[in-house]
Amino acid sequence: MGSGSCRYDCSDSPTELSPYPDISGIGVSLSYTLTAGLSLLIVLIYYVFIYRPDIRPFGDPNKQVTTHDKRFTTNPIDRYFLSWRLKRSHQGSHCDWNDPTWKDRTGNALKHCMLILSDFQLVTGLSIIISGFTQLRCGISIYHWHKIVQLAWFSSITHLCCLTFLRDHFRKHKLAQFWRIPGMVILVILLTLALIPTAQYTWYFDDKITREDVILFVSKPAICSFLPHQNPTGFNNRAGNQRAGISITLLIIGMFIRLCQIYQASTDAYLALRDWCSTCSRKLLRRIHSWSNLDSPLPVFSTIFLYRPLLVVFLCYQILFNVVSSKVFEVWWLAVSYAWGALNLWYQKYDIEPESREWTFGQVIAIVLLFAPIAALIEGYLTNVLPSPPLGQQNIPEETHCLVLQPRILSSLHRQEDPIQAPDFLEHDPDYDFYNIFSFSTLIHATLFTIAQICIWTVILLASGVFTPLDAFIIYTPYTLAMSFATCVLLSLILTLGAAELAFVRTRPKSRSAFATMVLHNPNNWHWVNKDVSGWAREYLDKELGQISAEHDGVTAKIDKVVSMDGDVDVSQRKGKVITIFDVKLKLEYSGKNEEGEEASGTITVPEVAHDTEEDEYVFDVDVYSEDSSKQPVKDLVRSKILPQLRTSLAKLGPALMVEHGKDIQHAPGANPASGFSTPKVYSSSSVNKSTGSKSGTSGSQTNSSGAVVNVTTITDSTEFRTDAANLFQTFTDPQRIAAFTRSPPKNFTGAKPGGTFELFGGNVSGEYTELEEPTHIVQKWRLAQWPAGHYSTLSIWFDQNDVDAVTVMRVEWKGVPVGQEEPTKTNWDQYYVRSIKTTFGFGTVL
Repeated sequence: MGSGSCRYDCSDSPTELSPYPDISGIGVSLSYTLTAGLSLLIVLIYYVFIYRPDIRPFGDPNKQVTTHDKRFTTNPIDRYFLSWRLKRSHQGSHCDWNDPTWKDRTGNALKHCMLILSDFQLVTGLSIIISGFTQLRCGISIYHWHKIVQLAWFSSITHLCCLTFLRDHFRKHKLAQFWRIPGMVILVILLTLALIPTAQYTWYFDDKITREDVILFVSKPAICSFLPHQNPTGFNNRAGNQRAGISITLLIIGMFIRLCQIYQASTDAYLALRDWCSTCSRKLLRRIHSWSNLDSPLPVFSTIFLYRPLLVVFLCYQILFNVVSSKVFEVWWLAVSYAWGALNLWYQKYDIEPESREWTFGQVIAIVLLFAPIAALIEGYLTNVLPSPPLGQQNIPEETHCLVLQPRILSSLHRQEDPIQAPDFLEHDPDYDFYNIFSFSTLIHATLFTIAQICIWTVILLASGVFTPLDAFIIYTPYTLAMSFATCVLLSLILTLGAAELAFVRTRPKSRSAFATMVLHNPNNWHWVNKDVSGWAREYLDKELGQISAEHDGVTAKIDKVVSMDGDVDVSQRKGKVITIFDVKLKLEYSGKNEEGEEASGTITVPEVAHDTEEDEYVFDVDVYSEDSSKQPVKDLVRSKILPQLRTSLAKLGPALMVEHGKDIQHAPGANPASGFSTPKVYSSSSVNKSTGSKSGTSGSQTNSSGAVVNVTTITDSTEFRTDAANLFQTFTDPQRIAAFTRSPPKNFTGAKPGGTFELFGGNVSGEYTELEEPTHIVQKWRLAQWPAGHYSTLSIWFDQNDVDAVTVMRVEWKGVPVGQEEPTKTNWDQYYVRSIKTTFGFGTVL
């Protein structure tokens, strides 16, 4: 400022704006903007590549499950956006974003960088806003006060990014909250007060004002804006008031939401309120639904015109709540706040202060300081390598752990269901998980599109200044609501037409004869018919792939067997057209000999074999059990000769399915046989990964010991261990070994014999041995404590030993897992069985 005296005169304002580069300089503005942008980028990287929506935010895994844990469910919106990464990690893709080493190094590097950014901006933000308040009585101009407010705005954006990214860090380290969170709250309060007079700063969107008028206005002392009696116009400009109101709303709500999510008490209060609202709404819908199921014309009309519209409204609000409570909404809120601040700071109709564009000493320093967090990010990633344990301590068990459970059914957009069930769009019950059905994603996209549409309109109108924000919002709201209503009606029609197409199928099929029932009531092959042929596909691949072999220069190799096949294989028809839909992951075992006759063996993993995969698009991951240079020729032969044959054989799977099973789901046009129609053979996916002598077959539901019917599914898994089958068999039957890898003695163990019972992990896992064939096969009745009372799955474990390289493949199958518990079951099995056994006994590498 030109004068060093601390005085102001609202009646005699200067006619020229004195430059103040320490506030409005180009370097200072860029420094604050880029710092907030870097923080936003870190949050975005964390969300896309590291964030796990299925991990409980509160609670110690060593303690009993709390009320919060029982209420916690995976946010389906986050799961929807991150399904590409979560699906790959669950399928064991070679490109695994959940690799622990990569996650630890990247996560810790980003954490240290964010802490530096937050601390730096907390100090500088408080400094600039406090300095601005102290300079009010010294006559600081309106223009430079506006710049101070916008710079402090970017400091607050950095802090909001910090609270989003470091939420778990603050929960675990109370000392880290000691001065950071109070400092952030103080900054937000001061910034809110500083934003109040900006409601009078309307030169941005006034088309009639000239540059000279702007300079005359912004040269006035900023303190005059705080004193209504000094400003005759006061807060009369609606556009300015609404603009300031939007800024204050973004700031306060953003801080309030993040502070509430840090502490468990506020989070539990929100979950309890939401559960109460959901319970009341579902109770009302259940009453209407039960009344609408009566066999008379009136309930039919009430279903179409009352129940389904109300159900869709309930689902719309459910999506809205899920969106607001999701992590992606937080990232979106930060992006909108950042864009809003950039618009206010950098958008200028006239060049008011040309001196601010000069790169002076202070401007260069402000930019150079940006390299500090970038250097911390690089250093944190390069130096944060997990140290190897001392020799001889690799297999020492760590501290006692308890099994981490997911007590409630998780919403999922991709779930493996048991075969021979009615399509999901027949479900109209308000308790049904609609996130599973194909048409529900339409409603998700429509809701997100409506939110984005409102935001885009608001920003455009504020930038153009044609309407005041709220006036424009009132004008365009009917159109937005009309779109939302049209989406609701569309979804309702989808549900209605889906029910009409299969009017003869009133409930989910309960037995294998359901498939034949659907065919008998399917005139002219019009309706959708689905046949699960996973078992046949497994037999086909066993036969076809087992014939592949190669020889070159004395080196031989051949496919021995299909170790596992995970996924779904279906043949379907609708409106007379037969199609195949399949998506599976294959794991094959091969063996061979080098020139000297030395044997070698390994595995070939095909992450995706799908109906839409072209022959040249298959990806193969070839491993050898024993990494020895003498066995490399066998591996090379597999890559050069075996893989091309595999591509050709896998490409024939789709046509073979059509030829074998297409005729089973069609009959002659005009015919609708009511008798004499042979029921086609049904292949269940539950038998896909079983040994030849095992029993096959499963159903879509089971009745437990308490008489309740539970919808169930079958899941499978396979893992390699570098030991023999006898060692693995003993690990699952010896109480001392069980105590070693579970980190605690069994709560109950009556012996590894038919009828012998067990309780592990403090009672969270319980069951009974039913079959034992040493050392290759174990069958147990197995359950998690969170499952419905009295319900057990059948857990079958096979130990397939490879004598060439002393490797054993453990294949497991759960029959009768409650629908919705597939993922927590596989996750807990992998972490607390597979990984723990490998680290405790040294049976393999933990990835």
